[in-house]
Amino acid sequence: MSVSHISLLLRTICYFFPLQMTWEVFMKSQVDPDEYRKILAREKKASAEHFSSTLKRHTLILQKRDIMRKKADEEMKKTIGHLLAAEGLELDDSEEEL
Repeated sequence: MSVSHISLLLRTICYFFPLQMTWEVFMKSQVDPDEYRKILAREKKASAEHFSSTLKRHTLILQKRDIMRKKADEEMKKTIGHLLAAEGLELDDSEEEL
């Protein structure tokens, strides 16, 4: 059983069977300080990697959505232009402000 499995198991036990001590106190009493620091460093690194991958994924999703919106707008303008051309009219490309 790996250290992460053990720490998860201990957190679960401490959550469902609350004693007079917290998970950190329990871990400090059971694990030497160097091992405890290593465990915390691994958890911090895993958390940072998870945050980074989540941020990248959401950024890619937003970029894809923006690209799809632009394509849809361009396609709509083309369709409107074709319909107006069929009627013998032109689409006013200049945007005049009042």
